[in-house]
Amino acid sequence: MGQSTSSNLCTGRRPRTSLAEKKKILIVNDDGVFAPGLRCLVKNLCKRLGDYNDVAIFVLAPDRERSASSHSVTTRGSLTAVDVTAKLKASFASPNDGSHCLIAAYSLTGLPVDCAQLALEGTLFESDTPFSFDLCISGINLGHNAGTNVTYSGTLGAAREAALRGVPSLAVSLDIHSSGSKVADAESPFEHAAILASDIAHELVRGGLAATPSPPKEQASGAPPSASLWNINVPKVEAGKASARHPYPGVWLTRQSAFRIVAQFQLERTTANGTEVAPYIGAAVRDDALGTDTHALERGWVSVTPILADVELQYGCSNASEMRLRSMAEVTRKLAHRVNLALRVLDETTKA
Repeated sequence: MGQSTSSNLCTGRRPRTSLAEKKKILIVNDDGVFAPGLRCLVKNLCKRLGDYNDVAIFVLAPDRERSASSHSVTTRGSLTAVDVTAKLKASFASPNDGSHCLIAAYSLTGLPVDCAQLALEGTLFESDTPFSFDLCISGINLGHNAGTNVTYSGTLGAAREAALRGVPSLAVSLDIHSSGSKVADAESPFEHAAILASDIAHELVRGGLAATPSPPKEQASGAPPSASLWNINVPKVEAGKASARHPYPGVWLTRQSAFRIVAQFQLERTTANGTEVAPYIGAAVRDDALGTDTHALERGWVSVTPILADVELQYGCSNASEMRLRSMAEVTRKLAHRVNLALRVLDETTKA
């Protein structure tokens, strides 16, 4: 037996997988490419999914904060993408903590939806043709995106764009409000949300839940049908539970509430050019109805809300639309059930 044959036996190494065969995950956000929520998410995804070397993670995010940009896109001028892979990898604790999963990371002088469009339709990631991504995760956002915040959020805008282009997507937000730079700059408040998002990504990518079956008519049309979009809001971690892997009672399948923020304006001054006003966030109109995202958050539960990205699904009443809605609801129920089951198993293991 030749030496080359024997050297490949019993090495203990997992078989290598080519990039084309790997599951590909796109990470976007609206807080900027170096935001602590994104950094923490990428690290935990690499740690959770990097064990078999079958997942490839790509990052394309704005070069600075673009919060509340909703679904805005850039229509004039040019955008500049900068390779920040080395800088993002430098934040990993060691080369052995899954950083090999992070294939490429870019910052973009654009909006969150621009990032999603370029990643899904362009060839930025050193490929002759656009990648076919298996999952898109937008976040982790600083502050919840429950109620009508879904409309204003750039986090949701980027995830919605990916879903419209046929990629199952998660928009992940943490219900925490920064009162200073320490909270805004640190990764520690995002740790539990990142662990949860990584576990959900594992269920979607490796558990086979990401794909939403489509009616034959849509499959034959040529254009990819819109995919599932889940809005995930993670509550604050209660004191005394910070050491737990999942310090939440569980996951609720919820609907979007009518929670909204009242926009208010303060008169600054009147000049020859007009009246200057300063917008600020006013009081919130609460909606704590049973089964809503805000109801779950107030009680410490993780909220998983399916969002309709396709206009036809919102207003159409065809049989095809009904099939898509039923399919999406079924996938979401399975997702919530599997994550709840994983939480219970982890809780029992911790107690043991």
